[in-house]
Amino acid sequence: VIMSSPIKLTIKPETILKNSQNNELIQKLLESSIINDWERKFLENIRENKKLSPKQQDCLKSISQKVSDI
Repeated sequence: VIMSSPIKLTIKPETILKNSQNNELIQKLLESSIINDWERKFLENIRENKKLSPKQQDCLKSISQKVSDI
Protein backbone atom coordinates (compact mmCIF):
# COMPACT_ATOMS: atom_id res chain seq x y z
CA VAL A 1 0.00 0.00 0.00
CA ILE A 2 1.39 3.35 -1.03
CA MET A 3 0.40 6.25 1.16
CA SER A 4 0.59 9.69 -0.29
CA SER A 5 0.33 12.98 1.46
CA PRO A 6 -3.01 14.79 1.22
CA ILE A 7 -3.39 17.25 -1.60
CA LYS A 8 -3.61 20.81 -0.41
CA LEU A 9 -5.55 23.15 -2.67
CA THR A 10 -5.02 26.86 -2.51
CA ILE A 11 -7.65 29.30 -3.72
CA LYS A 12 -6.23 32.34 -5.44
CA PRO A 13 -7.13 35.70 -3.88
CA GLU A 14 -8.52 36.93 -7.22
CA THR A 15 -10.86 33.92 -7.30
CA ILE A 16 -12.13 34.71 -3.81
CA LEU A 17 -12.68 38.34 -4.84
CA LYS A 18 -14.52 37.37 -8.04
CA ASN A 19 -16.77 34.96 -6.14
CA SER A 20 -17.57 37.65 -3.60
CA GLN A 21 -18.34 40.18 -6.34
CA ASN A 22 -20.55 37.66 -8.13
CA ASN A 23 -22.46 36.89 -4.94
CA GLU A 24 -23.08 40.57 -4.26
CA LEU A 25 -24.20 41.14 -7.85
CA ILE A 26 -26.50 38.12 -7.78
CA GLN A 27 -28.12 39.32 -4.56
CA LYS A 28 -28.63 42.79 -6.02
CA LEU A 29 -30.16 41.37 -9.21
CA LEU A 30 -32.50 39.11 -7.25
CA GLU A 31 -33.87 42.19 -5.53
CA SER A 32 -34.77 43.73 -8.89
CA SER A 33 -38.38 43.62 -10.01
CA ILE A 34 -37.57 43.67 -13.74
CA ILE A 35 -35.94 40.27 -14.09
CA ASN A 36 -38.12 37.52 -15.52
CA ASP A 37 -38.85 34.11 -13.99
CA TRP A 38 -36.13 32.31 -15.94
CA GLU A 39 -33.51 34.90 -14.92
CA ARG A 40 -34.59 34.67 -11.29
CA LYS A 41 -34.32 30.88 -11.30
CA PHE A 42 -30.93 31.05 -13.03
CA LEU A 43 -29.62 33.51 -10.43
CA GLU A 44 -30.93 31.38 -7.57
CA ASN A 45 -29.21 28.33 -9.05
CA ILE A 46 -25.82 29.91 -9.66
CA ARG A 47 -25.79 31.62 -6.26
CA GLU A 48 -24.70 28.28 -4.81
CA ASN A 49 -21.87 27.72 -7.31
CA LYS A 50 -18.31 28.30 -6.27
CA LYS A 51 -17.14 28.81 -9.82
CA LEU A 52 -19.20 29.91 -12.79
CA SER A 53 -18.59 28.60 -16.27
CA PRO A 54 -17.79 31.18 -18.96
CA LYS A 55 -21.32 30.78 -20.32
CA GLN A 56 -22.84 31.34 -16.86
CA GLN A 57 -20.61 34.37 -16.36
CA ASP A 58 -21.78 35.79 -19.71
CA CYS A 59 -25.42 35.23 -18.77
CA LEU A 60 -24.89 36.92 -15.40
CA LYS A 61 -23.31 39.87 -17.20
CA SER A 62 -26.23 40.05 -19.62
CA ILE A 63 -28.80 40.12 -16.81
CA SER A 64 -26.76 42.75 -15.01
CA GLN A 65 -26.67 44.95 -18.12
CA LYS A 66 -30.43 44.56 -18.57
CA VAL A 67 -31.06 45.76 -15.02
CA SER A 68 -28.57 48.63 -15.21
CA ASP A 69 -29.97 49.87 -18.54
CA ILE A 70 -33.33 50.64 -16.96
